[in-house]
Amino acid sequence: MKGPHVAIDLRIADAPGTERSGLGRYALELARELPAARPDWSFTIHSSRPDLLGPSSALASATRWPTGSSWAG
Repeated sequence: MKGPHVAIDLRIADAPGTERSGLGRYALELARELPAARPDWSFTIHSSRPDLLGPSSALASATRWPTGSSWAG
């Protein structure tokens, strides 16, 4: 049986520098590691910066509207 399809909203890390902040860093690391931790699940990661994801960038889907800043920024 195939696992669930999970969408991850990674727009919190769209603004430059937020990938190093608390929430941005946590969300980014979660998005990077979850596919390996749950190989039977499928993922779509919504981000305007798929370059941050490394090998997980193949799972990234561009956001509908590019975000220049995050709500936390």
